[in-house]
Amino acid sequence: ATVRTIGNRVFADARRLTTVVFEDTADHPSQLTEIGDQAFGGTAIEHLRLPRSVRTIYESFQNMGRVKTIHLGPNIDEGQLTDAFLGSYQLEAIEVDAASTNYSSHDGVLYTKDHSHLVAYPASKAPGGTYTVLDGTDTIERQAFYGAKLSTLTLPSSLRDIGAWAFSYAELTSLTLPDGVESADTWAFSNMEKLTSLDVGGIKTLPDGAFIYARNLRELNLRPDLGRLTTISQNAFSGAALTSLTLPAALLGVRLADTDLLTRPDRHRRALLVGGAAALIVGAAGSVLNTRLTGGAPIYTLIGGAPAPQSFLTG
Repeated sequence: ATVRTIGNRVFADARRLTTVVFEDTADHPSQLTEIGDQAFGGTAIEHLRLPRSVRTIYESFQNMGRVKTIHLGPNIDEGQLTDAFLGSYQLEAIEVDAASTNYSSHDGVLYTKDHSHLVAYPASKAPGGTYTVLDGTDTIERQAFYGAKLSTLTLPSSLRDIGAWAFSYAELTSLTLPDGVESADTWAFSNMEKLTSLDVGGIKTLPDGAFIYARNLRELNLRPDLGRLTTISQNAFSGAALTSLTLPAALLGVRLADTDLLTRPDRHRRALLVGGAAALIVGAAGSVLNTRLTGGAPIYTLIGGAPAPQSFLTG
């Protein structure tokens, strides 16, 4: 009970280690306050319960390949648990002491105490199933659903922000963002190889690599009816399987990968790289970019709804 710190990777790769017990009783309270990076990574621990004294976590539960449940004490400081569980793909539940003032657990999913942020979804919770994020949640934190094995997800109308890599490698087959959502960070929906359709809701900017390597993404609704999307960053669609794409009218003459789509289309070869694309429809007016293939590279010809017809290579 006298240990105050567990350093970085102290138990890492101790593959026969199955149990760690922390003495924490009224007569002998634990003195442990800090756990370092990947302290238990590579062990055979399936269930881990931290003492009440722990306050500081440094990505401590990453790469725990066999862990199924983790119980957190009441005194972990605010902002400590983002990214903490990355690579622990058998994790089924994250529990939190009810006395915590910073975090709470709802059905095994980790939130901030006020439920405004979803911090982490256990990767093996409800494989092939569904989950509904709590009403009032406005932020999904970085890597929160990384590698999650669920198939469907319902998001609340309160959602505004999505962190970097939030859904990377998740096994969702479709996803609809609410109309009120505003931002998503880098690679937010990358490597989602089972994803076939996504509605971006009211998002204002598609970040760099937003759907990169989402190899089965064929339907992407950029919500031209809302007119809120004004920026598409580089490599947003690289590696996706889109066959058509409708661009909101708000994109015309506005930033598209830091340049203008219509006046300098030559600058958009990478930003508009869409594998196998057959058509791009621009704006609510229904301007169509027909496609013909030359040496395997798609050429889009603007028919109407712009200052002047022109064609350009996107390959």
